[in-house]
This record gives sequence, structure tokens and C-alpha cells, in this order.
Amino acid sequence: MMAVDHVVPRRAGEGAGIPVEWLEDYSNLVLCCIPCNSFLNRWGFDPQTLDERVDSLDAFCALRDRVFQERKAKILARREQEREYYEQRQWEAAPSSPEAERRLTNAQDQS
Repeated sequence: MMAVDHVVPRRAGEGAGIPVEWLEDYSNLVLCCIPCNSFLNRWGFDPQTLDERVDSLDAFCALRDRVFQERKAKILARREQEREYYEQRQWEAAPSSPEAERRLTNAQDQS
């Protein structure tokens, strides 16, 4: 499943005084998978920490590009953590119960 997300979050952008028209423009929207969107759904920035004034479209685009790179790095790091967890396959190493072993043996004998 896919979702549309704001690169510069609307709430944070409004708090920084960025015009809503820029925040809702297609250039501030990205298509992303639902897990990636959910992972960073509450991500934002404190408008007070902005180093630059966002008083022009060029300044907004520079902020958007910086935010995109920051979010991308966080998503890639999270994806790597999930990949490492999956590759450990801890569920395969878990001891099974005698009942589960018996059912597995019976299923294999019937095939």
C-alpha cells in the first residue's frame, strides 16, 4: 500500500511561517510506502531551530531538499535494522514444543 506524505510537515511548516500553498504544492509531496510513512509520521522539526529564513520559494526548496535527505537517511537506517533482524531468523531457532514437532512429523509423513 502506498501513501502521499509531505516532505516538510505541514504543521512544522506552518509554525515556521511557510505559506500553506508551498506546503501543499506537489513539489512538497512524495509517494511512499505506508510502513515508511508510519515510521516517520510524527517526525518534524522545531521551527525555532531553522538556520535560514524561509521567505522565498528557493529557500523553501532548499529546506525541502535538506529535510528529504534527513528523512531518507533515517528510513534507510531503520530498513537496515529490520533487514538485520530478519536475517537472524530468530523464529527458526526457537525451540518448538513436542506437540508442534509431532504435528510437523505427521504432516511430512502424509505428503
